[in-house]
Amino acid sequence: MKISNRIVKGTVVISIYGVIKKKDIEILLSKLHNYIDKGYRYFVIDLRHTRHSHYIFGYRLSEFKRRVDSLGGRLSLVLASKYIMQILRLSGDDWTYSISQNQKQALNVILKFRRGNA
Repeated sequence: MKISNRIVKGTVVISIYGVIKKKDIEILLSKLHNYIDKGYRYFVIDLRHTRHSHYIFGYRLSEFKRRVDSLGGRLSLVLASKYIMQILRLSGDDWTYSISQNQKQALNVILKFRRGNA
């Protein structure tokens, strides 16, 4: 797994490449929680270049999403693969409203959300 991250207009954008193994999940979630500890509340996670993920990732991402929601933030996923979507759905959550086709669309969703909550 390879991760790239950047901050765009106060939103953390993380792109994940390759395969997310079970041992990678803790590293990734730790990085995400560190951003929350620094005050960030808006996240885009780009999974378009993720080929496979351990099934636990969906559960852990759901937990993270609930934390972000409880803080008044927003998590948006960029997803192109139905296979990765199936893995995320194993968590039992409905990710439909969190999915965008590309990073620009995901950032626009978050900006609209922020304007509505300002």
